[in-house]
Amino acid sequence: MEQARQVQQKALKQRLTDRNALYALPVSMLQTTLTVLMKDSLGFNATQAGLVVTLVGAVDILVQGVLIGWFLATLGTIRLGLIALVLVSISYLVLGSIAFLAIPLLLLIGIILFAGSGSLVENALRGLLSEMVGQQEQGRVSG
Repeated sequence: MEQARQVQQKALKQRLTDRNALYALPVSMLQTTLTVLMKDSLGFNATQAGLVVTLVGAVDILVQGVLIGWFLATLGTIRLGLIALVLVSISYLVLGSIAFLAIPLLLLIGIILFAGSGSLVENALRGLLSEMVGQQEQGRVSG
Protein backbone atom coordinates (compact mmCIF):
# COMPACT_ATOMS: atom_id res chain seq x y z
CA MET A 1 0.00 0.00 0.00
CA GLU A 2 2.86 2.34 0.81
CA GLN A 3 4.41 1.83 -2.63
CA ALA A 4 1.13 2.72 -4.33
CA ARG A 5 0.94 5.91 -2.30
CA GLN A 6 4.52 6.83 -3.22
CA VAL A 7 3.85 6.22 -6.92
CA GLN A 8 0.73 8.37 -6.69
CA GLN A 9 2.66 11.16 -4.92
CA LYS A 10 5.40 11.06 -7.56
CA ALA A 11 2.85 11.25 -10.38
CA LEU A 12 1.15 14.22 -8.73
CA LYS A 13 4.48 15.98 -8.26
CA GLN A 14 5.30 15.40 -11.92
CA ARG A 15 1.96 16.83 -13.05
CA LEU A 16 2.43 19.89 -10.85
CA THR A 17 5.90 20.58 -12.16
CA ASP A 18 4.63 20.10 -15.71
CA ARG A 19 2.07 22.82 -14.97
CA ASN A 20 4.91 25.24 -14.26
CA ALA A 21 4.44 26.67 -17.77
CA LEU A 22 0.84 27.53 -16.86
CA TYR A 23 2.34 29.84 -14.26
CA ALA A 24 5.57 31.00 -15.90
CA LEU A 25 4.24 32.09 -19.29
CA PRO A 26 1.43 34.34 -18.04
CA VAL A 27 3.72 35.85 -15.37
CA SER A 28 6.23 36.93 -17.98
CA MET A 29 3.45 38.35 -20.14
CA LEU A 30 1.87 40.14 -17.19
CA GLN A 31 5.15 41.85 -16.35
CA THR A 32 5.22 43.47 -19.77
CA THR A 33 1.53 44.33 -20.11
CA LEU A 34 0.58 45.41 -16.59
CA THR A 35 1.94 48.94 -16.95
CA VAL A 36 0.11 49.36 -20.25
CA LEU A 37 -3.09 48.19 -18.57
CA MET A 38 -2.57 50.65 -15.72
CA LYS A 39 -1.90 53.52 -18.12
CA ASP A 40 -4.68 52.82 -20.60
CA SER A 41 -7.45 51.64 -18.28
CA LEU A 42 -6.76 53.58 -15.08
CA GLY A 43 -4.82 56.57 -16.40
CA PHE A 44 -1.82 55.85 -14.16
CA ASN A 45 1.43 57.71 -14.72
CA ALA A 46 4.95 56.34 -14.30
CA THR A 47 5.11 57.22 -10.59
CA GLN A 48 1.84 55.46 -9.83
CA ALA A 49 2.89 52.41 -11.83
CA GLY A 50 6.19 52.39 -9.92
CA LEU A 51 4.31 52.38 -6.62
CA VAL A 52 2.27 49.38 -7.78
CA VAL A 53 5.46 47.50 -8.68
CA THR A 54 6.85 48.43 -5.24
CA LEU A 55 3.73 46.89 -3.68
CA VAL A 56 4.43 43.68 -5.60
CA GLY A 57 7.92 43.58 -4.12
CA ALA A 58 6.70 44.32 -0.58
CA VAL A 59 4.12 41.54 -0.70
CA ASP A 60 6.71 39.17 -2.17
CA ILE A 61 9.12 39.94 0.68
CA LEU A 62 6.39 39.47 3.29
CA VAL A 63 5.30 36.11 1.89
CA GLN A 64 8.79 34.70 1.30
CA GLY A 65 10.34 36.16 4.43
CA VAL A 66 7.58 35.56 6.95
CA LEU A 67 4.70 33.39 5.76
CA ILE A 68 6.15 30.68 3.49
CA GLY A 69 7.51 28.55 6.33
CA TRP A 70 4.16 28.44 8.06
CA PHE A 71 2.29 27.66 4.83
CA LEU A 72 4.68 24.84 3.92
CA ALA A 73 4.50 23.33 7.40
CA THR A 74 0.71 23.59 7.51
CA LEU A 75 -0.26 22.61 3.98
CA GLY A 76 2.72 20.72 2.59
CA THR A 77 4.36 21.32 -0.77
CA ILE A 78 1.77 19.67 -3.01
CA ARG A 79 -1.32 21.20 -1.41
CA LEU A 80 0.35 24.62 -1.25
CA GLY A 81 1.25 24.38 -4.94
CA LEU A 82 -2.30 23.52 -5.95
CA ILE A 83 -3.91 26.22 -3.82
CA ALA A 84 -1.38 28.82 -4.98
CA LEU A 85 -1.99 27.99 -8.67
CA VAL A 86 -5.73 28.48 -8.16
CA LEU A 87 -5.11 31.81 -6.41
CA VAL A 88 -2.78 32.95 -9.20
CA SER A 89 -5.53 32.12 -11.71
CA ILE A 90 -8.03 34.17 -9.71
CA SER A 91 -5.58 37.07 -9.59
CA TYR A 92 -5.32 36.97 -13.41
CA LEU A 93 -9.10 37.19 -13.66
CA VAL A 94 -9.21 40.14 -11.26
CA LEU A 95 -6.40 41.96 -13.07
CA GLY A 96 -7.94 41.21 -16.47
CA SER A 97 -11.27 42.62 -15.35
CA ILE A 98 -9.63 46.05 -15.04
CA ALA A 99 -9.80 46.35 -18.83
CA PHE A 100 -13.61 46.26 -18.53
CA LEU A 101 -14.11 47.80 -15.09
CA ALA A 102 -11.61 50.61 -14.55
CA ILE A 103 -11.63 50.39 -10.75
CA PRO A 104 -8.32 51.00 -8.95
CA LEU A 105 -9.43 48.79 -6.05
CA LEU A 106 -9.45 45.82 -8.45
CA LEU A 107 -5.81 46.59 -9.22
CA LEU A 108 -4.93 46.65 -5.54
CA ILE A 109 -6.73 43.37 -4.84
CA GLY A 110 -5.34 41.70 -7.96
CA ILE A 111 -1.77 42.81 -7.28
CA ILE A 112 -1.78 41.68 -3.66
CA LEU A 113 -3.33 38.35 -4.63
CA PHE A 114 -0.95 37.93 -7.58
CA ALA A 115 2.21 38.78 -5.64
CA GLY A 116 1.30 36.68 -2.62
CA SER A 117 0.13 33.60 -4.46
CA GLY A 118 2.95 33.92 -7.00
CA SER A 119 5.52 33.73 -4.22
CA LEU A 120 3.77 30.70 -2.80
CA VAL A 121 3.61 28.83 -6.10
CA GLU A 122 7.24 29.59 -6.94
CA ASN A 123 8.42 28.16 -3.62
CA ALA A 124 6.15 25.13 -3.90
CA LEU A 125 7.33 24.35 -7.46
CA ARG A 126 10.99 24.73 -6.48
CA GLY A 127 10.40 22.38 -3.56
CA LEU A 128 8.68 19.83 -5.77
CA LEU A 129 11.50 19.92 -8.32
CA SER A 130 14.01 19.45 -5.55
CA GLU A 131 12.06 16.49 -4.13
CA MET A 132 11.88 14.80 -7.53
CA VAL A 133 15.65 14.38 -7.89
CA GLY A 134 18.18 12.64 -5.69
CA GLN A 135 19.93 14.46 -2.87
CA GLN A 136 23.10 14.83 -4.89
CA GLU A 137 21.24 16.56 -7.74
CA GLN A 138 19.22 19.00 -5.60
CA GLY A 139 21.80 21.77 -5.74
CA ARG A 140 21.99 21.54 -9.51
CA VAL A 141 18.19 21.71 -9.86
CA SER A 142 18.01 24.72 -7.55
CA GLY A 143 20.44 26.64 -9.70
